[in-house]
Amino acid sequence: MQTLLESTILSFTAMLALSATLIMNAQPANADTVDILNTSLVSRSATGFYGLDESGNPIPDRAGIMLVFDYPIVLDSVSTDDFWVQTDDGAYADVIEIQVCDNFVFLKLANELVPSATPAVGMNDNEYVEFDVGNSVERLFFTEIDIHDGIPPTLAMSLSGGSGTGTGDEGPDRLTKDKIHITVTSDEPLDSPPLVTVVCNNIQWTGPVDADVSQLGFDNFIANRSGQLTEPQSSNPDSLNDQSPDHSCGNDQNIALTTHPMIVNSATSWTYEWRNQTESPHKLSDGLLTAIAHARDQSEYQHHYTGETIYNWSAASAGFTLDTILKSPLEPGGGDVDPTNGSETHDRIHQLIIWFQFNEPSTVVLNSIEFDDSDAIEHFTPHNEYFGPPHDNAWFWWGRDYADWPEPFKPGLHALTVDASDAAGNSRVFTLTYEVHDSHLASLRRDPFILNLYPGWNAISFPATPMSSSAVGDMFNHSAVQSVFV
Repeated sequence: MQTLLESTILSFTAMLALSATLIMNAQPANADTVDILNTSLVSRSATGFYGLDESGNPIPDRAGIMLVFDYPIVLDSVSTDDFWVQTDDGAYADVIEIQVCDNFVFLKLANELVPSATPAVGMNDNEYVEFDVGNSVERLFFTEIDIHDGIPPTLAMSLSGGSGTGTGDEGPDRLTKDKIHITVTSDEPLDSPPLVTVVCNNIQWTGPVDADVSQLGFDNFIANRSGQLTEPQSSNPDSLNDQSPDHSCGNDQNIALTTHPMIVNSATSWTYEWRNQTESPHKLSDGLLTAIAHARDQSEYQHHYTGETIYNWSAASAGFTLDTILKSPLEPGGGDVDPTNGSETHDRIHQLIIWFQFNEPSTVVLNSIEFDDSDAIEHFTPHNEYFGPPHDNAWFWWGRDYADWPEPFKPGLHALTVDASDAAGNSRVFTLTYEVHDSHLASLRRDPFILNLYPGWNAISFPATPMSSSAVGDMFNHSAVQSVFV
């Protein structure tokens, strides 16, 4: 039976054996040097990096492994043959390149690692890593260590369920008047459901840029956006629920930036239905918007320089258009009409035209048109169909047939009522009224008079184009008149 002292000694011995096996075994080059405790190798080594950039930060690479040591490494002391790598499924990965930079040894594998990989790395027998320690060179041999996951998750975002009725930019995944369905997927389980926010299009995610920036989560989005911020931001990597930032939407209105937790569909899929708020400061204006989701995986390790805890943050975004209103052509900025509403016209028949255009970026369709309470949609022709661009969302009814004077151009008070919808599902009804005077006709009326005709052909001119050739013939109904050509 073991005493308490014997049990304690055995436990301590087991701990020493575990340290020697799983961590490292420092072996001095001569008897006068001291052992090296490379604590960084266990706490700061991570997957997903190969080499250093000009600023001294590790370069993201999913086929790379970063080994971090406490001391500078002798450049020629290691090679691809010195290390072995075993992936989580038990298979061994080929090390095809190696790069030594100061305290770092980077291993390049033949294939990329899976996002949540935590491979084991060890040194082959009789192989060592040599360090410059003061005036001496130390050797280190380690049998096996587990590498931390340093690869951020890959997030993908898709949109659906908007009110868009068309295709492409006018489809339900790109256009809405009020709400849109956001789906985010990940290539690995996450620490918690992604947080999603919708911002104006002039603010966009541009990261992650490097190993440092990629760890900052939502503040990384704040730090790497393009667009103006009106308030300073927190530098705390965990300040994910900070709702204080304001941003400019390309106008004088500041919109409060808020985040929303998504709903779990599965271990790697989440959804959220975004609805535009009805009141400031959260209500977004019409225009291009960007949905942004950010999240981190379940891993952490220590920063390669500072030792601070690092998390693997990632983000995904998708753009869509918010269109909440279809303005009437009679409203300021809503378009144009001819004749103008409430106007009076004395134009001649072949100069008259009824024309209206919606100042709307999406496609407008006509639901119905009534002229003086009668269906008239068949009389209107799309402007681009007859004249060509650039008059989108414009229609006209042109009185060109002299023999049949259309109703809209006859003397009197007229009303044109148009019911239309845009591609976002917004509808608008407007009524255009105008009056046509017959003063140009009254001015041509003459009292009865006698016109002397001579044998043969007589050329007779009129001060205006006759409305009907048959009416002209009726004027010359004397038996002496053999024929009339108009």
